Amino acid sequence: MTLREILGSYCLGKRNLPNNLKVRPSFLLIIILTFVFAPSCFGQVAKIVNVTGNVKVLEKPDSNWQKAKPNMYLDRSAEIKTKKSSECTVAFDEELKNILTVKENSHITIEDLKPAKVYLPRGRVFSLVEDLAKIEGFQVRTPTAVAGVRGTGDSVEALIDSTIIKCFEGIIFAQGLDSGGKTTGEINVFGGSGLDVGLGGDFKETFNLTNDDYNEWGGFKESLREAKIDSELEEKSSKSTTTLEPDNQNPLNPTQRPGSYRPFDHTQEPGFDTPLDHSNEDLGFFQDRSFDSESQDRELDGFRDAQRDSFRDEFFRRKRKKKEKPGSGGQD
Repeated sequence: MTLREILGSYCLGKRNLPNNLKVRPSFLLIIILTFVFAPSCFGQVAKIVNVTGNVKVLEKPDSNWQKAKPNMYLDRSAEIKTKKSSECTVAFDEELKNILTVKENSHITIEDLKPAKVYLPRGRVFSLVEDLAKIEGFQVRTPTAVAGVRGTGDSVEALIDSTIIKCFEGIIFAQGLDSGGKTTGEINVFGGSGLDVGLGGDFKETFNLTNDDYNEWGGFKESLREAKIDSELEEKSSKSTTTLEPDNQNPLNPTQRPGSYRPFDHTQEPGFDTPLDHSNEDLGFFQDRSFDSESQDRELDGFRDAQRDSFRDEFFRRKRKKKEKPGSGGQD
């Protein structure tokens, strides 16, 4: 009996499972969680970490194109298209050590995740591979060539009649492809040089990279650094964010339990013979608000200071009012 039949029978309330097959709810929960979180658990992921401009994603061949967003997980056969002045950065691991950036006016298809394989029919991509062993290889294929990373970083540009491969750091290998997709040869491209592969997989002479090339590479690495910082901050923020809700158990203690408080109530303070009217106060500001831990601490400190000042002013106002009443103290 297949796993699909087991899950289907159990979820649909059918108990006609074989007598020798007993399925516990806890076992089913493990199976379901495994499928839900499989990408992050096993490291075979392609996750969008940064989007600039107009970028579209096709998650499956039979789905519709949609707007690309950070933290979208992509599987095999997913496609990405970028428009003018747009780009999209994809990570092939959760640690953001193996990165691919799709530059403007480009189109890629993720052919595989481990080893990572990307098809680039048109456009340009930059890649930085810092943990090659984790993804077991990284290749970018175009209609005329295949560029495989042996270490660190490169860029690949697919033109109408050729492929421009540039190696900025480490070593990459380049394979020529004929019109039928068969390999015509292989050559190593070292850091600081590039290679032009023409139609039919024809290798042309290598060339040296220019200062403009390295300036572009430096901009790419800087954008990656910022994307990593943004991703780490977003992850920390999502873990520490807490929704503040009113606490009705102890109105005197605004910090009775983490993540929950209510405004300080003057009427509970000794020495006041008349209650204060809070009916016109707008307490909606303190409800349904979400802060990270640092912002929450600042809000609580500021709130307590304001309540303390308000209590002190009210105390002295009532004290002065009592002294001003005729026949109140000071007379025999």
